[in-house]
Amino acid sequence: MADAGGSDARRMRVDAVGWRALAVCGAVACAALVVALVVGCVGPAPSKYTTYYAYHCPGESHTWAANCSGVQLADDKQHWVQDLSPFSYYHRYWQLDMTPYDQYFTKGEEDKMDVTVVSVYKYHTGSEWEVDKTMTETVSVDCPPDVTKNHKGACETVSLKYYPSIEHKHWRVDVNIIGTTTDSFLGDVKFTVLYGTPSYTKLSLSVHVLYTAFAVVLFLTVLCFLMRPGMRTGTGTTEQRFLVVLLVLLILYNDPFYPLQNLSFGVIFEIINSFFRVSFQSVMIGLWLFAFDIARNQRTALRARLLSAGKVVLVLLYFALAFALHTWTNTEMKADVDVSWTSVTGILVFYVLTVLTFVAAVVWVCAAIMFSMPALVASRLLMRRFVFLGLPSAIYALCIMLKLFIGFGSLGYNSMDIVFFATVPNIYVAVLCFGYLPAPPQQHMLNPKIDDESAQETAPLV
Repeated sequence: MADAGGSDARRMRVDAVGWRALAVCGAVACAALVVALVVGCVGPAPSKYTTYYAYHCPGESHTWAANCSGVQLADDKQHWVQDLSPFSYYHRYWQLDMTPYDQYFTKGEEDKMDVTVVSVYKYHTGSEWEVDKTMTETVSVDCPPDVTKNHKGACETVSLKYYPSIEHKHWRVDVNIIGTTTDSFLGDVKFTVLYGTPSYTKLSLSVHVLYTAFAVVLFLTVLCFLMRPGMRTGTGTTEQRFLVVLLVLLILYNDPFYPLQNLSFGVIFEIINSFFRVSFQSVMIGLWLFAFDIARNQRTALRARLLSAGKVVLVLLYFALAFALHTWTNTEMKADVDVSWTSVTGILVFYVLTVLTFVAAVVWVCAAIMFSMPALVASRLLMRRFVFLGLPSAIYALCIMLKLFIGFGSLGYNSMDIVFFATVPNIYVAVLCFGYLPAPPQQHMLNPKIDDESAQETAPLV
């Protein structure tokens, strides 16, 4: 938008095609987003769980009695042993949680219990059980006041073990409680096994592969189009230079390494994924800051360079904060069962700073548009480019804000995240490709009035 060149090398399709073609492009993009929204809403849940109890008593009681069946783990000689359902690659992970019951609870009063747990995790090699991990830990749990009949005496849930990837098909868990505090007495114990949903994993894999292939095809199509005789763009416009970078980053944004993450959990995958996603968002923000600043040619050279430097600093600041936020979140909160309060506080600080930086970029863009209004009103070409970039960018910015407030990175894992929020950047770049490709020479005569208006050059990028 900022470069309204009149030469053939700097003309774009958005300058030549009619409004009807632009409307059809927008309608197709909106239809794709609606389909992605529907699929995300009705998509499978990312995880499921299976619940086990140490013992079962009549009337759903959690107080041990002679007519109960199972094991009373308050006796340190008793073990709760459970074979877990066969896992596969598509389950992604599994986690064991424990919820103890206070047998001496008093309704309306809060209690506390310290429990020492010995847990052994075994996997089957095909011929025998092998010990993978033996853990001994003392956990302190709060037992809130009883409020419902079915949960009376239930204390808070604690996580015992988290396996971030499925390396074996069959698992066996052996839990032994060797001690509790004297002022509380352990009653029943509920064990919850959480695991990924295969249908969600298959959906996620399909989306990543599909959009990675889509981005590659889109990039190759644009590259071939730009290399055709008579279609070379030379230095190109500001929008075209940003578009080429966005196309490369879009391929990486779609995470072509995603299928490997379910095979082996590693910090390197999370760091790479965070880097690619944040890089794409940062370049996109840079496009907004420069392309919407139409009035920069009316400034002095020194002021224009200072403002350009400020834009670069803002983009780099967003990149640094968002990269630290995504990396810290995705590595620590997925790798550790219990996250320290220091980590939670640090993540929250980076989250707030990232949101504020993004809001600052949006405010800067809005201010640039206000100062550029006289130029927009005076030029049909600039107004056309403004509308073409402004409408999809506003929708994308709204989606980013929604993403920031309902979850980010791996914390936002659900069908809506994997389908809708993955579709938005791909459709956004596809729309930009439609408008920012060089216009064929024969199309230049379709809008002679616009050709006359574009005879004057606006300022360069810096």
